[in-house]
Amino acid sequence: MKTKRWLWILVLTGLMAACIPDFILRDPDWVVLKKGAHEPFPRRKEGTLIKPRLLFATVTFDSSCIYTLDGGNQQDWNKLIGFGFVGSKNQSIYKPPHRVDGVRIGWRWNPATQRIELGSYVYKAGVLQTKMLKAVKINEPVDVSIKVDYNRKVYNVMDLEEITYDHDKSIVMRTGVYFGGQEVAPHDMRIRISE
Repeated sequence: MKTKRWLWILVLTGLMAACIPDFILRDPDWVVLKKGAHEPFPRRKEGTLIKPRLLFATVTFDSSCIYTLDGGNQQDWNKLIGFGFVGSKNQSIYKPPHRVDGVRIGWRWNPATQRIELGSYVYKAGVLQTKMLKAVKINEPVDVSIKVDYNRKVYNVMDLEEITYDHDKSIVMRTGVYFGGQEVAPHDMRIRISE
C-alpha cells in the first residue's frame, strides 16, 4: 500500500513539475531566470530518474549573474543542478525530496573576489550542510559533477568533496536552477548548462 502511495506521489510530482525538453528550444544550453523569479519558466533540466550514478555538465555564468543583495542574503546559495532522493518513510508531502535527502551544487556571486563561488549543498535527513569548493570567473566554462556511489553510500561533488549518506533510496527527482533562499532573482540572469 505504501509503495502505491509513493508511486502516485511520484507520478503527480512529475506531472506538476514538468519541464520543457531541450530539443524543443532554439538555444537549449541557456537557462534564463527572469527578474522576480526563483526558477526559470518553463522549468528546465529536471525529471525523474532511477538510480543515477552521474550528473555532469559544463557550466558558464555570464555577466548577468553578477548581483548584489541586501540583508545578509549575498551569502545564500543559489542552486545549479542536483538530485533529491524520493521515498523517506517519514517524509512529508509538503517537503520536497531534495530538502530531506538531496545533493546539489550551489552557486553565488562574491562581490569581494569578483568570482562565482560553487559549493556543495547537501541535505542529510533534513539537515543542511554546505561547503564552498571552487571559484570561477565570469564567462569561464567549468565542469561540474555529482557522482553517487550506492555501494559506499557516498556523494562526490565536483571531485572535490565526498559526503556520506545513510538512506537506501534510488528514485531521484533531478533538480535544476533555482535562485535563492528567500530572495528572488534581482534581474534577468543567464546560465549556460551544456550536458
